[in-house]
Amino acid sequence: MSSSKSQSIPEHPVFFSKNVTNILKGTGIILMLFHHLFSCSSDLVEKYQVSSRLIPMDKIMTISALSKICVAVFVFVSACGITISLSQKSQSQQAGYIWHRYKKLASGFLLVYLISILTFFLRTDRLGVYFKEGPLKGIFYMLIDASGLASFFGTPSYNETWWYMSVAILMIFAMPLLISLYDRFGISAVVVAAMLTYVGIPLTAFTTYLFTMLLGIMAVKEGFYGRLLSLKEKYVSIKSDTVFYALLLAFFAFLFLIILTFRFKCGHEDLTDGFLALILSGIFFILTDLKGFCFPFLSLLGKHSMNMFLLHTLIFEYYFTDFIYSFHNWLLITLVLICTSLAVSAVIDLVKEKLPVF
Repeated sequence: MSSSKSQSIPEHPVFFSKNVTNILKGTGIILMLFHHLFSCSSDLVEKYQVSSRLIPMDKIMTISALSKICVAVFVFVSACGITISLSQKSQSQQAGYIWHRYKKLASGFLLVYLISILTFFLRTDRLGVYFKEGPLKGIFYMLIDASGLASFFGTPSYNETWWYMSVAILMIFAMPLLISLYDRFGISAVVVAAMLTYVGIPLTAFTTYLFTMLLGIMAVKEGFYGRLLSLKEKYVSIKSDTVFYALLLAFFAFLFLIILTFRFKCGHEDLTDGFLALILSGIFFILTDLKGFCFPFLSLLGKHSMNMFLLHTLIFEYYFTDFIYSFHNWLLITLVLICTSLAVSAVIDLVKEKLPVF
């Protein structure tokens, strides 16, 4: 691939819409809650005797483990969004955009962090994670955690699932460099990112998703979604759009299951999850932007996905465990946590409206 070809986004690109972005985020947050409720909390599943009528519970646990692909979905969507936004700004405007995006992410997290600290009395032992080495270090650890970088510095965190904040923050500042690398080296940059772990570089929370980030950049730069739109006209002699896109959806679904099966049996989630996120985005692009299907609930969840990510562990594991798992059935438990997290997120958004500093 020549570098000139990848210097800019294709002249008439077709990206997935903001609606598809929210739908993907909504799907991702459901997968995240499902993953944390069962795969990451097997002791709670056993303690509260969680049941399943139609699907054996061991299968539910397996599907829950595979639902960790949610992280790649969020990384991929963010990579696409930042790439598109930066492409629409001049060189002098790009630094301002990066700082604006960081401040929006950091301020949203800080509000949830403050709420979490103020409600520590619901689980007093959580605050103790900071002060095992004395009060001064405890305050220092709290400040690092409030910045969202506890995972990066390897310091204690009030909420174990906030590790992703370090990835999200580092990603914002790394994206201009990654885009420049792709512009310079094209698909070679993607291949190198895919091979990092196989040349002796250890995987961290950030490097695990480096391939997914570059895959998102490539999808935008090479007009992946526009190419889907043009496939029928260029290469396929099927008159009916519905038939063609149904076949394409079936192919994507088959490919998704093949890669998911490979992930289950062989691992390599640093590679497989990026491809799964790409395929999932293609599926929703076809269903929503090309065929007009509506997924209002997923879209709503997508708009609240950041708050729900930050809050859900506090609700189901730290504060209200007995309530969430009291429903016993895995599906009811999942639905209750989704609705509870969504309701609290809506309240937090109202607080943000009253406190413009956030």
